[in-house]
Parts: sequence; C-alpha cells; structure tokens
Amino acid sequence: MKLVIGTAQFGSNYGLANKSGELSRNEINLILKFAKKKGIKELDTAIGYGNSEKKLGVLNIRNMNVITKIPRFNGDINDLQKWIMNNVLNSCNRLGVKKLHGLLLHSPNQLLEPIGKKIFYFLELLKQKDMVENIGVSIYSPNELDYYFNNFHFDIVQAPFNIFDTRIRDSGWLNNLKRKNVKLYVRSIFLQGLLLLPSFERKPYFKKWSELNKWDEWIEQTKMKPLEACIKFVKNQDGIDRVVVGVDSLNQLEEIWNIFQKKTRLPNFNWGDVSETLISPQKWSL
Repeated sequence: MKLVIGTAQFGSNYGLANKSGELSRNEINLILKFAKKKGIKELDTAIGYGNSEKKLGVLNIRNMNVITKIPRFNGDINDLQKWIMNNVLNSCNRLGVKKLHGLLLHSPNQLLEPIGKKIFYFLELLKQKDMVENIGVSIYSPNELDYYFNNFHFDIVQAPFNIFDTRIRDSGWLNNLKRKNVKLYVRSIFLQGLLLLPSFERKPYFKKWSELNKWDEWIEQTKMKPLEACIKFVKNQDGIDRVVVGVDSLNQLEEIWNIFQKKTRLPNFNWGDVSETLISPQKWSL
C-alpha cells in the first residue's frame, strides 16, 4: 500500500476542510519535493481539476507517474477517437510528460451507453501506442463494477473508501479486484475533509446525520486525532494498492506521511447503518 498525491487542491478550492484555497505554485513545489524525497512517485490529477495539470507541468514531474482522468464525451460519435487522442496529447503537453501512467474515465457510466464499446476500444488503442500504461475507471459506487467487468477489463479502479464508507470492501469487490489482478486506488479517505472538521466548523446541513455525532464522541473517547483515525483505518485494510490523499499544505502531507508509516490497531467503533447520502458527496445539497 503506497501513497499517491491527489491534486484537486492544486487547481481549485477543493475540500470542506481546505482553509488554504487553491494552492500556490511555491506550496505545490514544496509538496512535490517532499514527495520525491520520501519515494512518493505517483500523482493523481484530472482535466477537470482546474489548472492543476498546467501547474504540475512547470514543476518538472517527468520522473513521477501521473494518472489523469478524461471527462464525459458529449460530441459526435465520429469525433470520439480524435477527442480521446487530443485529450491525452493535451494532458501530456500540459504535464510535460511523454506518456501517462494511467488514464481513467471520470464518467464511466458512458460505458453503459451504445458508445461504451468504442470508448473502451480507443482506450486500449492508447495502450498499444504506448501513450498510456494503464486504463481504468473512477467510480462512486461498487455497484457500477458488475457491468464494467462483465464487459471490459481495466487495470485500475479508483473508488471511495473511508471509516464511514466501506462499500468497496463489503460488496466483495475489494477481494474480487485482487483476484482479477486489478489495482485498487482508494480516495476520499477523509470524506472530502468532512471527517477532519470539528462539529462547530461543520455546516448546519450536516447536523441531520447522527453518525457524525457518534464519530465526534468516539474521537473524544479515544483521544485520537481525526486525521490519524482516518489514515489508520485505511492502513489496516488489506487488498488496497494505493491511497490517494489530497493535501492543503506541506505540513499536512508531512503529518499524513508520519502517520502512514505506523501500523496500529484502532479501538472498536460502531456507527450503525451509515446513510448513503452522507457518504456520497455528489449527493450533498450544500
């Protein structure tokens, strides 16, 4: 299990607990220097993350492995191959790399549409042309994987996983992906920063979920820092290949790194049945 630097904060004001806003070029440079020093070799970005690709490209990341994501295709089907190719070439140019370590579909539900087989074919073509090493999907729910893997084979799946959201494990897909030799990258281990916020800093919108009250009580009882609890929970889970963490500063990355090096058990906890709306940020009405 290795760390991957998520870069949403590099190009936008991302995350509920983000007090720094979009990160400066200088702060990003410090984060990348620390990552290289500690052997963190992968970056996770996306065309949709503002100007994150462009910022990374001016900071010499040629010795790092970059995964990016292409957005939903909304054009004429005859332009599909050209559109995918241009997105990959433009990403490589912005990033200053010769090829991508990984290319993920940011809207993989298009695979359910008649255009799905063509999308997959052109992704495979990119691998054959040695422009992309791995192809994959970034999902919200493991329910999506039943269709995808009955019809296609991917190298990487990126999915949410945290102390509240254990669907990828409970569904059996965590073990299933391992059997299929598919790398699992987990993200949202802090639930977009929600789990890091003290109760008085949360927006009133979140008061309706009693699970968060139980979380607050457990954190108080165990005397653990929320950051520590979130990381330890994921670190104690077998079968995960990579953990994608977004950071607001160099100091936060240093803290995450230090916690990540230790493996200790968590005290018992029980949130009950966690609401799917709570663990699905795309369903939040903020």
